[in-house]
Amino acid sequence: MTLDFATASAGLIINSYIMIPTYLFLVWITLGNGMRFGLAYLIAGSILCQAFLWLVFVSSPRWSSDVELAFTLALTALVVPAFSYSLLRAKQKAEQETAQIAAARARLLAQASHDLRQPLHAMQLFVGDLRQTLLTQYQVAVVSRLERAVGNIDSLFTTLLDITAIYSGSVKPHLEVMAVQPVFDALRELFPDQLRLRFVPTGLHVLSDPVLLRTILQNLISNAIKYAPDSGVVVGCKRQDGRISLVVADRGPGIEDIHLRHVFEEFYQIRRDGDADRSGIGLGLAVVDQFTKLLGLQAELRSRLGHGTVAFVHGLETASPSASDGKPTAARITSPLIGLRVILVEDDPDLLESTRDLLTSWGCEVQAFASLPENPRECDVIITDFDLGRGATGADVIDRVRAASGVDVPAIILTGHDRKPLVASMDGKRQYVLKKPVTRAQLRSAIAMVRL
Repeated sequence: MTLDFATASAGLIINSYIMIPTYLFLVWITLGNGMRFGLAYLIAGSILCQAFLWLVFVSSPRWSSDVELAFTLALTALVVPAFSYSLLRAKQKAEQETAQIAAARARLLAQASHDLRQPLHAMQLFVGDLRQTLLTQYQVAVVSRLERAVGNIDSLFTTLLDITAIYSGSVKPHLEVMAVQPVFDALRELFPDQLRLRFVPTGLHVLSDPVLLRTILQNLISNAIKYAPDSGVVVGCKRQDGRISLVVADRGPGIEDIHLRHVFEEFYQIRRDGDADRSGIGLGLAVVDQFTKLLGLQAELRSRLGHGTVAFVHGLETASPSASDGKPTAARITSPLIGLRVILVEDDPDLLESTRDLLTSWGCEVQAFASLPENPRECDVIITDFDLGRGATGADVIDRVRAASGVDVPAIILTGHDRKPLVASMDGKRQYVLKKPVTRAQLRSAIAMVRL
């Protein structure tokens, strides 16, 4: 800054009035550095500008003789930065207030997430219990509608939390070498009623975040099923330019070009006259777009009217399977649970009873506790809620059962909190964290995964 001011001032001293336009550079140097580096630089620039202007005025006889012009230029070089200073202060204050509002909103949503996930989880289990009872044909139809309604609520709720987590900056990718096929298998479990949904088997391994990648594919599949319900949906992988692209293709009505360029925008939904009402608020593909960017990938949608739509996730890096990559696939999750000894801990009495009935219906032998188990018998799997009240957590349950049995018993933790920090805080040995609400298929899959 000093060098810039000295150079501009030298021109004014040497050529006097002819170089008056150089004065603009003095003001520009002050404002430019202030706007770029902050208030401290704006103040320092203003002081330097006044110092060099004084040097110009006393070093040149012509400037010394024109006091009015010299005073006007000095005052202008002071007033303009002062006005800019007030604008910067207002900008900083607005940014601080915005940050405080965002932090308060994040805290509110975090608490709402926990408080709302518990009843949603309970609804999932209660509807499942109801389906197991003797029902008339009409009652079965009502339960199916109720099940779909609960699923829609769960989907909307999860999407809202996903997009909020993205903008709060709390979503951080955790890259690891992972097999693609287990993700396909887990997604197949999430869409058991979709007979036209087909996954192309693959033995590929990639470097990515399994949770984010699964969410991306889940949203793309849900979107394809929603807008092309009567067509087949195919999910697979494609090698392209030394990288892997994930593909979700349907044979639906397709998307017009006018809509195609906007589909990844928030709250954008394609509505045509006469279209049936669909659940959703237009955030599914926005989440896909943001998650792919977090992973350094690119989401793309190609479509032709009357021929269907193909969604791509480009840029996955191929990887070699590691020696520890022995995670079971959903094909191995179908192992019978008859005779499996389970310790179940849940402080909510209704959830405790419902989950126990569900496990019993699968043939499990269940020891149910509403708090830390005092004298637990030997078991094959621990299933526990994380928050148990009175300062006890699911981690305490796991430690107590393992200490009592002397065996590293596999465990499943159910939680309404953010899953990633909880996973990071655990030792990760034969433990699996499920975020509520948990479907029956997810729970059964998790039991088989930790058991193997």
